Amino acid sequence: MNSIQLAEVFKNVTNQVRLEMVHRKGKKRIKVEINLQDGSKRYYTARADSKKDALHEILMVIRCIEAETGQKILWREAGSETYHLGSKSIKEFSLINKLRKFWDMFWEIKE
Repeated sequence: MNSIQLAEVFKNVTNQVRLEMVHRKGKKRIKVEINLQDGSKRYYTARADSKKDALHEILMVIRCIEAETGQKILWREAGSETYHLGSKSIKEFSLINKLRKFWDMFWEIKE
């Protein structure tokens, strides 16, 4: 696929996903950087309010682009240093999980 076709695919996918999401004004939105295999970068701003919904929306966009192009997509949140490959779900670390891990580490039983 050439860059014009990729741009058209990206435009069509984002327009389809944006029809399904509703954004309330005044809320901060999550922006992601999408790196394609030909080296081009695209930016997508999620319309969802919560981080969980925005992540779901972003993964849906990534899945659609992968289906159209047949390529794995490398992406990250804008400003983040961690890249993700593909559209697999990302495990979010909640406060409870962090506290549980800390508790296990701090009170480790030695035999």
